[in-house]
Amino acid sequence: MNEVAENPVARNPSGRDAATQPATPDIPPRARQAEMGSSNADAGTAAKVNASEEGLIEGPGIAIEGTPCQSVDARACVNNISLYRVRCDGSRWVQDGECPYIQGVSCDPTPGPFSGRCHYPTDSCTEPLLDKFLCVGPNRHHCDIVGVSTLVTKCSGDTPDCVNATCTCKSRCDGQCRSLEHDPKHCGSCNHACDEGATCSAGECQTPVLARLTGERIGYYLRADDANLYFTTLTGRLMRVPLSGGPSIELGTPGARAPIVTDGQFVYWSDASQGTLTRVPVAGGPPEVSASGQLNIDLPEVDDLNVYWFAGPGDTTKNLMKMAKSGGAPSVLLQDVPATPIRVSDGYVVLYTSATEIIRLSRDGGEPKQLRVQHAGRLIGIASGSLYNVESRDDASSAIQSIPLDFSSGPRVTFESVYTVYSAVSSRFAYGWSNSERALVRHGLTPNAAEELVAREAEIIGTWTMNNDVVYATARDGVTIVYFRH
Repeated sequence: MNEVAENPVARNPSGRDAATQPATPDIPPRARQAEMGSSNADAGTAAKVNASEEGLIEGPGIAIEGTPCQSVDARACVNNISLYRVRCDGSRWVQDGECPYIQGVSCDPTPGPFSGRCHYPTDSCTEPLLDKFLCVGPNRHHCDIVGVSTLVTKCSGDTPDCVNATCTCKSRCDGQCRSLEHDPKHCGSCNHACDEGATCSAGECQTPVLARLTGERIGYYLRADDANLYFTTLTGRLMRVPLSGGPSIELGTPGARAPIVTDGQFVYWSDASQGTLTRVPVAGGPPEVSASGQLNIDLPEVDDLNVYWFAGPGDTTKNLMKMAKSGGAPSVLLQDVPATPIRVSDGYVVLYTSATEIIRLSRDGGEPKQLRVQHAGRLIGIASGSLYNVESRDDASSAIQSIPLDFSSGPRVTFESVYTVYSAVSSRFAYGWSNSERALVRHGLTPNAAEELVAREAEIIGTWTMNNDVVYATARDGVTIVYFRH
């Protein structure tokens, strides 16, 4: 059967994504949408809309949740700029989800049969089609004004395709009606499934999108925990978006270049110009300065008990600092060491102290344990009780080495690479940028494993992060975060 409701997932209107809301609330959405982007559409037409025949109930345009109403299934927007909607249940207005967080989409606040419906920028909505139906992707839309249409019916079930403004069945797979143009399990042909989370458009798998901004670009840092992705914008905002999907919520304004880390409860960032370490709850709330007076603070890191960072007056060496997350004064863990990225796990802090020396230090202090390596390198992470190091060799090649975290033995070469710069590791793969393939790749950590493609340069730019073997990256447009799950 065909669904009329655009989005059944209800959210709290007070938590709307400021980054994805229309930027000019004084302009009516229909007029504003005519000035915005476009989407592909197939322009089959039908007779002019008859609201009663289509089951469209006239609504007031704007309504407040919880206030009285009478017209069952009438819809409305919560205000003239929000994507959130309400529906009349016969006695009061209740939450009815939101319009998609896609650039150019808005909720119609105009009284009438399209009150509370979602507007889409649509190139094929031209003057001859005004006040008629057309197909936009797999769905039936109504052409409101030139360049803007309203979603009326989602074609699904036994009629998953839209042809000539009518929901119909074009293809069958194993006896079931399937849309080969839009079904991610039968994309382009029967039983051709897209990667998990990916969508299907025009018979081709599309990279899944986690978040998209309007009016600003994604910044330099992305970090993920098991529930959320955190990222900065070029205007300096810190945003949070659930990995399961949903709106991006602003948490603070650390600055576009502020390095961020998270422990799943707080997001921390350092500000070298102010000499401060600040944190904010991932659930939202006022940011609080955890430490101040930290000259040239940089490279924060966090484990289950402490926050770590470098600070000091030196240009090449600084003090490695630590502070309990529960509070208290910062203390010096290690003096006069190079400010290089540290790795923390199982109560230990690991870092390079010279070009060929790695040390492991208890987070409680004490005498560090040293390990010499043959060539300069960099630490890319700790996984499954091993430290992973990328050793750069004289012939421009590199070796990815595993080292027992207790330093009980020296480095063991896991695999070698010539053209790929590896920079992150999970329990199964090392991730890096291949200069020969011009792509983000991963390499298995087991014997005889091979390099695998994750994403090509045409799909993403250099900002990415990884959690549980899912890669999150900034798309080439600079305003979209996509993800890859293989």
